[in-house]
Amino acid sequence: MRLLLGALLLALPLVAGAPAAAQEEIQRELVVDLSDHRIEINIGFHGTQLLVFGTTLGEGEVVLVVRGPEGTEVVRKKARKAGIWINDEEMRFDLVPSYYALASSRPIDEIMPGNLRKMHQIGLDAFYFQAPEGSDPDRIEEFHEALVRLKQEQGLYSEDYAKITLLSNTLFRTDLSFPSNAPVGEYNVDVYLIKNGQLADVATTPIRISKVGLEARTYDFAQNHGFAYGVLAIVFAVAAGWLAGVVFKKA
Repeated sequence: MRLLLGALLLALPLVAGAPAAAQEEIQRELVVDLSDHRIEINIGFHGTQLLVFGTTLGEGEVVLVVRGPEGTEVVRKKARKAGIWINDEEMRFDLVPSYYALASSRPIDEIMPGNLRKMHQIGLDAFYFQAPEGSDPDRIEEFHEALVRLKQEQGLYSEDYAKITLLSNTLFRTDLSFPSNAPVGEYNVDVYLIKNGQLADVATTPIRISKVGLEARTYDFAQNHGFAYGVLAIVFAVAAGWLAGVVFKKA
């Protein structure tokens, strides 16, 4: 019994020191922060910018990806039939980021191999949207490209190579732009440190976009009472049209 107790006492310092030793071995190579972690949308919101900055352990290339809340998108293809343009085909995609922005210290193809980009979905051509099971691959690609183009036209998807500025080889900074139509919700900012074409480290920090004031109350009412909101919208539209008619008639 004494021998067993003595062995346990001798082993205790080694066990207690194991986590500390492990922590010393795990040394982060990337530290990232934002000028603000919350964006508030009110009636006068016309978009905003945030500063992303950080430091790296040693030299390397930096890639930044911002992803908005994921959801479902339906892409429709129009066709002209009997002289009228109508919706002919459609495809439903799941796991679609509502917002996507990519920035890097150099063109992405020069610093990351294609397999690594696809693994982490870095780049608009490396996106993965969940299409209906059994869909034709050619149709998936066609509708996938159409959805990306639409998001780009809306200002919600962007790629900006060489936008990240490296300072003194270990410090970096860049500006993130969020348009006025940026969806509310939780966003993730993923920053990757690439060394010799390999992923050396990754850091993730969140951003919260939310509505405040009258904008927030209107949004909550529309989400929770959709039918009533639709009726009120029609009433206000009719009233505004009638009032405008009265004003112009008197003029």
